[in-house]
Amino acid sequence: MSSGKYLQFISFMLMFIFIILPTECKADNFPDRAGHVNDFAGLLQNKTIREFDNYLRELWISTGVEVVVLTVKHMNKLDENTYAMEIFKRWDIGATAHDGVLIFLSMKERTALIEVGYGLEQILPKDLTRSILNKNMIPSLKKNKFDEGISGGILSISTWIKAGRGNITGKVDSSLKEGG
Repeated sequence: MSSGKYLQFISFMLMFIFIILPTECKADNFPDRAGHVNDFAGLLQNKTIREFDNYLRELWISTGVEVVVLTVKHMNKLDENTYAMEIFKRWDIGATAHDGVLIFLSMKERTALIEVGYGLEQILPKDLTRSILNKNMIPSLKKNKFDEGISGGILSISTWIKAGRGNITGKVDSSLKEGG
């Protein structure tokens, strides 16, 4: 093998190892979407998943805002912001209007996050989503009451969405009880 061919071969192998292979491996870090509620960590009861999924589907139909829940066992060494943003893009949450919200939990890293699409930042600014996490979700999540914690987040987010979209009746939404 001539030195020119050898250098080409080495260049190709290095490119494969450092560029192509990591890209292929990263694709496996992200699950496929199953619906509005994607409980890959196995935290929620089946009945709760169905109730949350129906509620979020109705919210999407009535407001045009897509709220998706994702739980995972781990994030494959990615940080929560990178993982959530990648899921947001891959699953096209909120579509072209960016009217979407991702409620994200990772068990190994013990992290929870609410990611909001650009189209909803006026209705759900960072300070508000941080408050929703801290007041309506994390206290229950710390007690391993996952149905209750996620329900608290969904109810609070949906209330703000309905108010922001002028679609609120003034009644408390009883179709989704806290704690499933």
